[in-house]
Amino acid sequence: MQYLLLGIVALTPLLPATFDFGFEQIKVIFFILTISFLGLFWVLNRGFNLKWTNLNKASFLFIIALFVTSISGADLKPSFLGKDPYFQGFILYAYLFLVSLIV
Repeated sequence: MQYLLLGIVALTPLLPATFDFGFEQIKVIFFILTISFLGLFWVLNRGFNLKWTNLNKASFLFIIALFVTSISGADLKPSFLGKDPYFQGFILYAYLFLVSLIV
């Protein structure tokens, strides 16, 4: 599991622009897809047993705060999904929370 996560982190910056996606777009798409598969693999292997440390609780509260601000944003779609090219919206931050749980 650690080697898969390390491989994802190591390969993401090396991706070239392909399929009419810019340099940042392909990296975000690759990151989201691979973390989705890794998260599914992690849940199937480990189950839903999660040890709630103070750091996990603080991270979860941060994600809740981001969700509330994304919902109350001026434009819902860019606030929730992010805007081109970086897609820094609630969805990306939820994936980063998943990465922190896997680590």
